[in-house]
Amino acid sequence: MVREDNSTTWANGVLTLVPLDRLRSVEFNAEKETIAVRVATSAKPEQDLTLTGSTEFQGINKLGIEAEVDKGELGVADVRFSGGTPKGIRGVRFPAPKLPAEVVKDARQAAVSYGDKKSKHVANVTELQAIYRTADGEVLSGLLFFKKTIKVDMAKLKKIVPHKEEGTLNEPVWGVTLKSGGDEETLTLMTRVQLDGKDAQLEGILGRVPAGYKLFPVHLLTEIEFDVKKDEGEVKKPDGDK
Repeated sequence: MVREDNSTTWANGVLTLVPLDRLRSVEFNAEKETIAVRVATSAKPEQDLTLTGSTEFQGINKLGIEAEVDKGELGVADVRFSGGTPKGIRGVRFPAPKLPAEVVKDARQAAVSYGDKKSKHVANVTELQAIYRTADGEVLSGLLFFKKTIKVDMAKLKKIVPHKEEGTLNEPVWGVTLKSGGDEETLTLMTRVQLDGKDAQLEGILGRVPAGYKLFPVHLLTEIEFDVKKDEGEVKKPDGDK
């Protein structure tokens, strides 16, 4: 799990989830307080992606490794290594990574816009789903729930635009446009729902990216548009905007 440089300034920011068997290396720079994660995207190392982020904050972009070392007559000792700390390890190299699964040809695309007061960003993803936390763990679902009894399959959506001036962090108000047509509907998103008969808390929206997956907390979303691909990265402000 990597919090990249463009994750926003919120403590609960956008995260990139990288499968462990896709990692080629993780390197730390204690002086600059940075992390660089190299991820395999194909059989060619020159096509690897490097994800960068900060290790400045507690609990963010840290790595812990535990191992058992045979000390002979003394017995076996537990040894712990940490990365992302002032006196931590400089890096780790992994065995030959597993190649990523082939992208589904008909996987639905979406352009996710997110940000805070300082900056806005766009990420292109596929296979967008909601992720809920239940007592039994995290569950992926294609469903979003709105007050009072509306349940929408994300496959039927064309566009979502959160209305920042309305609602709260727990009950955001979204402008929802269906793929079938019609005007935008203003709906209140439910973050605490019943999913398959169990209490569930909406954690965010999860989409597949070349490095693995991206998890977008709901409060950072500024727009989701389906079936399109946009220029990725930071969105430049128009001339004249402060």
